[in-house]
Amino acid sequence: MWVRDRNYVWTLLPQTSCRQCGEQTCFIFATKLAAWQKRIGDRPPLLEPEYVAQLAQLRATVTDVPATGWWRTIANEV
Repeated sequence: MWVRDRNYVWTLLPQTSCRQCGEQTCFIFATKLAAWQKRIGDRPPLLEPEYVAQLAQLRATVTDVPATGWWRTIANEV
């Protein structure tokens, strides 16, 4: 199952719209992450200690598959 639900990805983000990722809002970042145009690491606030739970959940849900480009898939359901 491919992660293409930007709303679900958005719920896992800090939702601060700080623009540190280069996007206007967290929702735009979530949209691009779900569309394989961004990577989890492109969102600097996710690496801060206060967001460790969200980062872990996001990494468990969204993974990179380098062999096919930066595709995101639900873990263990490729």
